[in-house]
Amino acid sequence: MKILIVDDDATTRKLLGLYLKAKGYEVAYAENGLEGIEKLGAENPNLIISDLNMPYMDGIEFVKTVRADPQQKEIPILMVTARTETADRVAGLDAGADDYVPKPYDIQEVLARVRALLRRVDTNLPSDTQQDPLGPDAPLVVGPVRLDPAARRVWSHGAEMQLSRTEFDLLELL
Repeated sequence: MKILIVDDDATTRKLLGLYLKAKGYEVAYAENGLEGIEKLGAENPNLIISDLNMPYMDGIEFVKTVRADPQQKEIPILMVTARTETADRVAGLDAGADDYVPKPYDIQEVLARVRALLRRVDTNLPSDTQQDPLGPDAPLVVGPVRLDPAARRVWSHGAEMQLSRTEFDLLELL
């Protein structure tokens, strides 16, 4: 499954992308709505995660443009944005977003919403417990680093690292 992240904040794109890749998703990136529209055809994503506040084309216009395209209109869209007012949520959903998560968010909630939206598209996807049998405490692997939240252990290049509680908590947040 491929996910297109459309967000002007490079840090948000990178961190969200790392978590999604660690869960086995392919990830494509766009810095704004215009670039997102360009990448839709080339990347053919199964899901879009879009910010609301972006230069050139904001999230509302981006969502409306996606929904107006007969070939792209069925792609689920999750809006993830710092705008938390009810009016902003309503505007995003009315524009065509399927779900809306305000920042700051818990990454486990975002991942759960991604799984839920993808299940609606592909009913052959396994349930949450089958897809991720250990739930939110499943080991996370990013490059040479393996993090086991349940055991509070970390390995780098196969060697276990000794971290303080604070160091582990900070690494887990990343």
